[in-house]
Amino acid sequence: MGSGIEGPVSGGDSYSADRSAATRSRVNGWSAIIVAGVLVGVGSIFFNVMPLILSSIAKARGLTDSQVGLFASFGMGGALVATLASVLWIRRISWKLLSMAAALVAATGFAGLMVVGNYEGMLALGFLAGCGQAGMVAPAIAMISDTEVPSRNFALMVGLQVAMASVLAAVFPAIEGAWSFAGVMGVLTAITLACAGLALALPARGTRSEVQPEASGEGEGAASHVPVFLSIGGLLMFYTGITAVWGFAGILGEAWGLNQGQVATAVSVSLAAGLVGALVAGLLADRVRALSAIVFGVLGLVATYALLGFQGSYLSFLFLLLAMNCLWNVCIVYQAAMVASFDATGRFTILMTAGQVAGAILGPGLMGLILDSTEGFIIGLGFASVWLIASYGMFWKAGRSGDIPSRAD
Repeated sequence: MGSGIEGPVSGGDSYSADRSAATRSRVNGWSAIIVAGVLVGVGSIFFNVMPLILSSIAKARGLTDSQVGLFASFGMGGALVATLASVLWIRRISWKLLSMAAALVAATGFAGLMVVGNYEGMLALGFLAGCGQAGMVAPAIAMISDTEVPSRNFALMVGLQVAMASVLAAVFPAIEGAWSFAGVMGVLTAITLACAGLALALPARGTRSEVQPEASGEGEGAASHVPVFLSIGGLLMFYTGITAVWGFAGILGEAWGLNQGQVATAVSVSLAAGLVGALVAGLLADRVRALSAIVFGVLGLVATYALLGFQGSYLSFLFLLLAMNCLWNVCIVYQAAMVASFDATGRFTILMTAGQVAGAILGPGLMGLILDSTEGFIIGLGFASVWLIASYGMFWKAGRSGDIPSRAD
């Protein structure tokens, strides 16, 4: 829990103390936390339903596996650029205004994809949509990291995120069947525009100052950033291993001999399992060490990937996607809580999104190249497993480099 203790104030300092207390109240209010979760959910929607979107665009535009992977990488590339830039403004500019502007940018990108069929134009619009989506996510992540119980609120955020994605995945076949890929982009445009108004419920700023002197200096203070960046590197590796498989889950299902409806149902139901994983992590946050939860999730995911290499029934495919999403979201909650625990300034927590996005750039792009040059998914699944195992090594090193919290929060 964050401390509410402040030094004595008098005169002009009383106004500052009152304003700080009011800001703390707004940041920890349930309405702001829920809105932040919704913004993250919509800002992550492209990634969360990536298997269905990539499968849809491949059919609608006649793209090869490598072109599909590159399109995904351009979308994630836009998100990476916006996330890296957010370090410069996240504690300087109103979160309300930034979230509204970002939602409009993302909606423009999705709207353009409804009508543009030129591949280069699609890449540019995917990049633009990625920039806008990341701009929606950054203020929400910063706000949740400022709350008094970040592990619980990160779990709520992840839960809202996967719940929204699960609903969209459930109706995806009907939307695509009625209006093709353009209809899917139209729905994403409308949802994103709605978030432009919803952003007004966010506080304009957080509870932490832009730079805390004790954490921004040289020597010991500068060294304290090491576990933060090691953890972000772990997120990059983790998401490379996750998106390499998740981005092509639809194509993998088709390789198993499943039809489009079966694949869409499996993706939708498995996203709901991600909600279960997030809720479990939120309940156990103060009872399980972060590293223990992460290694459990990583080993479970590697086992899931090994089984995905052997073609089976629809129920087998569904079960493996359920396990993948549940374990993946357990890991995310604890990984986010570790980053927030190590970040004394509040400026670098948002970079965990950059790590995730960078991994989402590498994963689909590299997997597409592997699939174009090899037969089957075995090599690709092994490639993804190596990244997951390496990600745990980074989090383990982060814990050794700093004071790892005994609890996730």
